[in-house]
Amino acid sequence: MRFFLGDENGQLKSAKCMKLPGTGWKVSVSLLDDGGKSGPAKAIQIALVRADGSGSLISINDEANSTRVLDKWQDSRFKPGSSFVGLGSTGNSGTISCTNDGHLSLVQHNDVTEDTGVAALKVTSIPNRLCEWQLAADFNSFAYGGEEVEVSVWDTSRAFEPTRSLVPGALTGSKRRKGQNELFDGEIWRAKNVSNDFLNLRQPVHNTTLTYLQSNYGEKGSSQHILAGTRLGSLRRYDTRTARKPVSDWREITRVGGVKKVRQGNSEHEVYAADHGSNLLALDLRTGRVLYNYSGLAGAITSIASTTSSHSPPLLASTSLDRFFRLHSTGVDGGRGDVLAKEWVKTTPSCVVWDECREETLAGDDIEEDEDEGDIWEKMKGVGEEEDLTSSSDADGEIQRENKRRKAR
Repeated sequence: MRFFLGDENGQLKSAKCMKLPGTGWKVSVSLLDDGGKSGPAKAIQIALVRADGSGSLISINDEANSTRVLDKWQDSRFKPGSSFVGLGSTGNSGTISCTNDGHLSLVQHNDVTEDTGVAALKVTSIPNRLCEWQLAADFNSFAYGGEEVEVSVWDTSRAFEPTRSLVPGALTGSKRRKGQNELFDGEIWRAKNVSNDFLNLRQPVHNTTLTYLQSNYGEKGSSQHILAGTRLGSLRRYDTRTARKPVSDWREITRVGGVKKVRQGNSEHEVYAADHGSNLLALDLRTGRVLYNYSGLAGAITSIASTTSSHSPPLLASTSLDRFFRLHSTGVDGGRGDVLAKEWVKTTPSCVVWDECREETLAGDDIEEDEDEGDIWEKMKGVGEEEDLTSSSDADGEIQRENKRRKAR
């Protein structure tokens, strides 16, 4: 199986996870795109966005381990200090990207402008100060949340209609709260803040991450269930069909700095959450109870990607600030997750995505190489271990003779 990694330098890497005979796993990371080079390729297509506001669609050749740029675009509204908070494919040769400033862009790769020869770019605006943006599995809607921005669901096609009235970029905070019961043009549903605290004070709104929950994970189903994580460490589950307030509100789930990342797990009632420390845990969506924690992490999680329930065995991949890519097992049949393999990737990875291919079994040559390396380590003596008795006695005799010669002098 394979995962794609993006890092802080704009590079694209491939992490191939190969199953060893028995229960072991091996991870091999290779560079696919350094942000500028290109080569002949024709295979898997993947979209990238970088910190300079540029985007590209590239094709990956597995055999040659190379890439070729198919399309490029640039949003002129992107400013220094801005960042992308979401990227998604529409399924019909289109790519949607969103920045924290609320700049939404749709690129139709099969619709090329005649005078410029580049793909047509549609732009629109939604509220700013966003922390994450997610496209639904059926592509018909998207959701977002942010600092003083409640979780909101929009109609994808309506959001890009030319006749839609644009949302003022500064419509946040107190101005946003005055009209919180009025939906914007293209907005389908918006969450409502939870009740005041025990001092009757308004609780701050800071949604740091969110994800769609599919009833049949891995299939394009309904998109009424959303799970959002907050800066205060709460996980809130919303059902857009029933109410604006969360149907479940689990507090103090994470330990350090609130919820940083949340993604649905390998089963319908499983979800993974990470905080700003080095904690990664699995939760039961039915009760909000922590099922198990992953140990051995030395850095904060930057991204999580899980396989679908149809994949056997179900696995989880993560990247972290300690520059490691890790492959985790999951708690199947009541078990606990563990780190199966890890690989240092030199630069800090920012995202990880599963390409939905199956696992590979390590070839015979690679197995022999690993065995040879293992033999070397097995033959090495540990500190404090006894050497051969013959060589040890010879060495002691030589030392005694040298001491006698020194005394004679």
